[in-house]
Amino acid sequence: MSKVNKLQNKVVVVGDTKKKPTLKKTDRDAVRIVDAAVNGNGAVESKKILIDPKSLKGIKSIESDWGVWKDGMVSPYKRSPRGCGILKVENLTEYQNKFREYKRLWEKEVDAYCDNYDEIISESRVRQGTNFDIGDLPVSRGDMRSRFEFEFVGPFALENPEDLSFALNDMEIDEIRKEVSDEIMESIKGSLSESYSRINELIEKLDKYDPDGPIGEKHGYHESALDNVRKAADALDNLNFTEHEGVSAIQKDMRDLLIGHTAESTKGNESSREDVVEKAKGIVKKNFAAFGY
Repeated sequence: MSKVNKLQNKVVVVGDTKKKPTLKKTDRDAVRIVDAAVNGNGAVESKKILIDPKSLKGIKSIESDWGVWKDGMVSPYKRSPRGCGILKVENLTEYQNKFREYKRLWEKEVDAYCDNYDEIISESRVRQGTNFDIGDLPVSRGDMRSRFEFEFVGPFALENPEDLSFALNDMEIDEIRKEVSDEIMESIKGSLSESYSRINELIEKLDKYDPDGPIGEKHGYHESALDNVRKAADALDNLNFTEHEGVSAIQKDMRDLLIGHTAESTKGNESSREDVVEKAKGIVKKNFAAFGY
C-alpha cells in the first residue's frame, strides 16, 4: 500500500494567506537622473519608503506569533498551495480555533492602524519632504484596509493519484504516485527542520561556553537553549503525521538528552556539558543524517 493510501482520512492540507500593504515604490525619475550622471548604465537604484515600517510592528508581531504556532502544527508540503501544509485531522479543530483567535487580534490591530490613516500620510509627507507624492499611497482608509488579508484556507484532502485513474494510464499514475510519495518524504524531512536547528544551537552554545570568559559576552546561554530543544521535540507529536519510526526515535532521544540537565547545572559542570554535547552530536550524526541533514 502506498504512503498516500495509508494517509487517507488521517491528514488534511490547511493554510492561510496574508498580504501586507505593497507601499514601496521606486522613484524612477530620480534614479534615471542619478544613473545618467554617473554613467551607471542601470546600476543605480533608489527606493522610496512610503510608510514607516515600525508602524506595522504590532501587525507583524501577531503574524509572527501565528506563524510560530502554525509551524509547530503543520508540516510543509510542496504539492500544496503556498502557505499550506499537512495537518493531522485530529488537530483540525484546535487549528481552526487558534486561527480565529489570532485573526481577531490581527483584525483589531489592522483596524487601529488604518483608523490612523491621516497620521500615516502626515508622517510620510514629513519624512519624504519634496519626494512626497500623495498618488503613491492608497486614496482612502478603506483602500488601505483592503491591502491586508489574513484568511483561512479550508482543509482539503491530501492528493491521491488514484483519483486520476479515469483520465490517466497506469504508467502515468505510477509516476504521480512516486512524485507524491517523494514529496511526503520531503515533508517528513521538513518537519524535522526546527528540531535540527535547535539541537545544533544547543551544541554550539555549550561547546563555546567558557565559565572563565569575560562577563557579558555572547558565549553564555540560558535555560531557553534547553527549553527550545524540548519544545521542538514536543512539536513532533503533531508534525510526525506518518508516525515515522525514525522521527519518533529522534523525539525520544531529544527528550532523553536533557533529563537531569539544566542551564545552571551544565554551566557548573564541564563533564555534564561534554556529556550533553557528545550525545547531541550523536543524535545529529546518526538520527538526523538518516533524513539527509
